Amino acid sequence: DIKLRSQVLATAEMFSLYVHQAIMANLVLEFAFPKGPDKTIRFDEINKRLPVAHEVMRWLSSLIYNEHFVADGRFSYCDAVLIPMLDYLEQLPAPYNIITHYDNLMVYTLFHRQQYYAKGVLGEPNIG
Repeated sequence: DIKLRSQVLATAEMFSLYVHQAIMANLVLEFAFPKGPDKTIRFDEINKRLPVAHEVMRWLSSLIYNEHFVADGRFSYCDAVLIPMLDYLEQLPAPYNIITHYDNLMVYTLFHRQQYYAKGVLGEPNIG
């Protein structure tokens, strides 16, 4: 279906731009590669960025189709782009692992973590 295909590509592109910026660049990477003095985590910067991250998470929460997929009830490119970002976010220490505030995104991530295609890709928490 050409309409669904174009919606999937557009949504995946939005994930690549907006979700990546709000979650990966502004939160996860600060824990993985701290930019503060003596390579310390800049918690003041992270705390400033949390409202935008929550806004993006609320938007993502509204997009989950049937607890398991973003589009049309089956795995798509949208899921392939989104799942690793949510997995990394979940690995952050509390209270910065903000995915825990969004039950359907937790269910979504857990479902994909249990699938064969996630083996060796999604993993145990080890950031920070």
